[in-house]
Amino acid sequence: MSVIVDALGATLNVPDTGTTPDPAPGQFWVVAYDAVDRAVVLVSATGRGDHVLAWPVTAATPHAGYPTLSQRLDDQDLTLWPELEFGLALVALDRMIGPGPSTRLMREVIAAIEDRGPMPTGAGPVPDTPEVLESIDLNSRQAWALAELEWPRAVIGEGVVDVELLRDRGIEITGLRELLHVEPGRAADLAAGAALPTQSEVDALSETVGHVGRGVLIPASGSEVAALSSPRFKARIRQVASRLDLPENVARSRILHRSLAAARQQYGDPATQAQARVEQAINDLLSFP
Repeated sequence: MSVIVDALGATLNVPDTGTTPDPAPGQFWVVAYDAVDRAVVLVSATGRGDHVLAWPVTAATPHAGYPTLSQRLDDQDLTLWPELEFGLALVALDRMIGPGPSTRLMREVIAAIEDRGPMPTGAGPVPDTPEVLESIDLNSRQAWALAELEWPRAVIGEGVVDVELLRDRGIEITGLRELLHVEPGRAADLAAGAALPTQSEVDALSETVGHVGRGVLIPASGSEVAALSSPRFKARIRQVASRLDLPENVARSRILHRSLAAARQQYGDPATQAQARVEQAINDLLSFP
């Protein structure tokens, strides 16, 4: 079992292992980063690209107030905080540890909150006490911190060249090759957003573009990024991070860089091929002496 200290300072005992299905509403997930279990959340909505919506989860507390929902996970009593729903990146989800409330009950809870009416459990609005307000504040602070667990970002090692910016400035592949003193293939990959530029390449681009209030990088995207954002690769990424003694984001970017450089096939499902390239990149990095 893993012990997690929740936002209110109480402890949650969660399984060390779980499953990694596609996230769905009504599932309890452990949020982990850099090999540290950070929190338990209830997924409340999906279909938002590389993010889900989630409700904060704490051990049962007498300072919950309205509108919260009591649930049980294994042998633990929990408090769910639906009004504090927040966006969470898929890369933060580590493992699913059990089912939560039904989606029907969750919809009824949301409807009750919107109408400021009684919860499905019968609890209605009550005056907030200082303890309840403090609990809300602590949960909100943790939610904000969890929402910052992001990848990829528009930074060196995670971002790609903003193709629209190049187009706006009239910089084509030939001009990019001359500017950065790179091989034609490298210039083509950078111009297509299929390669991660180095610090020196970003510096040269920034000086030439002369942008005002706009960086030359945007977060990487594509099938490989989607694969690396999926919880199904989380454990493997943590293996690479441990093997190479790297932070999780850096390990994920190393895998991305290697998978982007791999040869591509013209035929077949792009997502499946991207997953295969990511898997091979992980195997290669784990096999280094």
